[in-house]
Amino acid sequence: MVKEFIKTEHITLDGHVLTEDEKAREDRIDKDQYWLDRHEKLWQEGVEAKPEHYALGAVECARRADYCERRHLCGYKHDVIIKWYWKKDDGTTEIEETENYLASTWNKINLFRCAAQYWSSIARQVQRKEELENPLHMHVEHKDIIITDPCYIAKEWDKFYDKYVTRPVSRLDVPADERCNGENILMRDTIYGDWSCHVFNEKKESIGRFCADAGMVCIAVLGENPDIDPEKVKEISKKDWCATILKDYTGDLYIKRAPTEGSYDEIYVEGVGSINFTSRQTGL
Repeated sequence: MVKEFIKTEHITLDGHVLTEDEKAREDRIDKDQYWLDRHEKLWQEGVEAKPEHYALGAVECARRADYCERRHLCGYKHDVIIKWYWKKDDGTTEIEETENYLASTWNKINLFRCAAQYWSSIARQVQRKEELENPLHMHVEHKDIIITDPCYIAKEWDKFYDKYVTRPVSRLDVPADERCNGENILMRDTIYGDWSCHVFNEKKESIGRFCADAGMVCIAVLGENPDIDPEKVKEISKKDWCATILKDYTGDLYIKRAPTEGSYDEIYVEGVGSINFTSRQTGL
């Protein structure tokens, strides 16, 4: 028997027939499962194994969870069944039903919340491996440098952060070509939060101190970065516990990450050149 397709109806369990716009919303949510399955497959196969990739996955899942939650609050809360209408040879209409065509919106919210946490965790694992193997680095010749929390010296902190920060997962959605680390500044989070540190030379003598109020650390070349405020540098240099300034430095500068036996990895600055130095956290 030949059947002629007539139409389909998407109906919620409380009997509401979805409009075309409502069906389009449901279809978009259903396609999200494909997106998750694809990224799970990439992870298992080790494809695109970069922190940026997984961080973006976390960001996207969080956005989708928010979208689902908004839909839930707006009343799109029910499972949907689909009815298929067919015209038979004898002129009668046959109706086929598929139950639970889509998962409930609330289940989708939980799905994407969990997925966001999962991808964020994976991003942090990949990020940590990359940081242990590839520290931030720049080379300078006869430059005055400052080691401090960049919030003390930035002209506009929010803009400065978005432009120069490289490592935190929360900012990996900023494309690599829009980050400026390594030109005349190295900058990253401390992992630990706010801290105070001493800078030691190779004889283990203290040659300076620095601290953090924004949970960040930087090594910056003075006089070359237009986003650094010279007046703030002058002011912070009067507080020797907040910043270390080294004059006429030549050599390689690093911000490194090292594993510890404690809860947090260690972040420290290091210089190899006219003065060999390294930092260690010595206070909260």
